[in-house]
Amino acid sequence: MTRFPLFVCFFLLCISVLVNAKPQTIIRIAATLNGQSIELNKPTTDDITIETLKFYITNIKLLENNAVKWTEKESYHLIDLADSTTMNILLTHGKKRKFDALEFDLGVDSLTNEKGAMGGDLDPLKGMYWSWQSGYINFKLEGRFGGQRFEYHIGGYAYPNNTIRRIRIPITNTKQVTLNPELGKLIRKLNKKDVYKVLSPGKKANIIADSLTYCFK
Repeated sequence: MTRFPLFVCFFLLCISVLVNAKPQTIIRIAATLNGQSIELNKPTTDDITIETLKFYITNIKLLENNAVKWTEKESYHLIDLADSTTMNILLTHGKKRKFDALEFDLGVDSLTNEKGAMGGDLDPLKGMYWSWQSGYINFKLEGRFGGQRFEYHIGGYAYPNNTIRRIRIPITNTKQVTLNPELGKLIRKLNKKDVYKVLSPGKKANIIADSLTYCFK
């Protein structure tokens, strides 16, 4: 006689959890070189080898009909290709909507930079902070193209060298979004222009920051 009520209670509990579960969106990062998934320290068919790929995704927003419907609080995510746990961002927004766009900043905003070094994904030990410059590196890419080594540390938050960039991506699936930074074209373009090192804020960093906005699909 006691089993039936216990079963009913368990069933009702499961239904309650499902009903009250907050809607979520998973952002999956899938970085590529000319359509090939990037594997660190492994040359591609184009003889490009990526040794380091790190960047900040911050200030995430979900939109519907060009209107912001949800904004993530404390929105700072360091994506590091060497750490698979950083390649997925879980958004628990509690909104049963058909979002049609994702917005985010590529980099760390000026107000956060002015606060100085912080913790979590903003911890200087993550290797994305210039102690001499007192600011965060928004995007870091290191590797080799053929026999030539390249290093791009894109940062700077003060005018006219603010390299943070706003990116909007149209989406059709509100449960999972695959964000694809395609870097092959950018690397070939920079090497063709003999730009192998950008390690401080300035004109070249601004140009690369502009180009990065077209790499994300």
